[in-house]
Amino acid sequence: MKKEFKVVFIILILFLALFLINNFKQDKIHGKSVFDVVKNVFSKTVPTKIIAEKQNTNLPVQKPYTILNSFGSFGSGDGQFRYIVDLAVSENFIYVLDINDYNGEPLYRVQKFDLKGNFILKFGSYGPEPGQFMSPSSLDLDSQNNVYVLDTRYENKRIQKFDSNGFFINQWSIAPLENDYFSEIVIDSLNKYIYLTAGEIHSDPPCVVYRLDLNANYLNLVGDCGDELGQFMFPISIDINSLGDFYVSDLSADRIQRFDLDDTPLERWGSYGSGPGQFQQAFGLAIDSLDYVYVAERLGSARIQKFDKGGRFITQFYTPNNFTISNYTLSVSPSAIDVDLLGKNVYVASSTIFGYAKILVYSQLS
Repeated sequence: MKKEFKVVFIILILFLALFLINNFKQDKIHGKSVFDVVKNVFSKTVPTKIIAEKQNTNLPVQKPYTILNSFGSFGSGDGQFRYIVDLAVSENFIYVLDINDYNGEPLYRVQKFDLKGNFILKFGSYGPEPGQFMSPSSLDLDSQNNVYVLDTRYENKRIQKFDSNGFFINQWSIAPLENDYFSEIVIDSLNKYIYLTAGEIHSDPPCVVYRLDLNANYLNLVGDCGDELGQFMFPISIDINSLGDFYVSDLSADRIQRFDLDDTPLERWGSYGSGPGQFQQAFGLAIDSLDYVYVAERLGSARIQKFDKGGRFITQFYTPNNFTISNYTLSVSPSAIDVDLLGKNVYVASSTIFGYAKILVYSQLS
């Protein structure tokens, strides 16, 4: 009797081991440990939405991305860039936030291009007055193609709003938020919110995302410092999908997190590394109208990865990671990323203060 019990017990253990190994393989791409897998298998609190997404294996075959176009060069003239800190793509235009606060005359401006990269106009200069900037870190567009620029330092700690041709409309101080580490702004026109990523571990409050109304009135905070679901180490980039879910790239933790409109964390994926679903500093983030998520890496091989809305890896491509100047080879990496409304073209700013600045347009082969 004891021998029969041992045989049955061993068979049950083998089935359990095979079940866990299968789940571990499915979740490995998300950077999860075996302990996470065991917890997910047995936990009764895992959202059903997440389970359904993980079971989706019917992803469309992805065609490779190739360079469709590039424009810009290093310099201070119209259509040139000193350092590209952010860009935003509308249905017909591209807006590029370009700065120089490293050497020479300060340069802070937004340039507008058509989708082929032809220069149209520019606005902004250095200073504290309306329409001027002192340390702009990000820009975004609303549904009417108004341009919002986040200025993050000194007496210019504010959000400014411009029309599509650069005429100043309004401004709101964000000094009452008392944070010196704002990184990126994104406008949720559908739900009438402004989101700001802010903070690293030395800021106060650290490691958070702010939600504001469209007049920049404070609504609430999301997150704090830590390594758990819903926490951040250095939230730097943010974007919103068609459901109103917002995604945050965590520079120091090499991961992406997804939250719903109630600020509930739904998903996280990523770990340090060069494999699919891993990151070497998840720096830039963009989402298209089909809810595909694009992530640009700051270190390593200057890679762009594409995921479905639940974080399942789809494909990847690489941007130039070095250039030659005066017989010296220097490294360069993506400094900003956006995607057009249909997800057809991906716009990547490749920029360094040492003499290289260009916008590269990638498209999937037809």
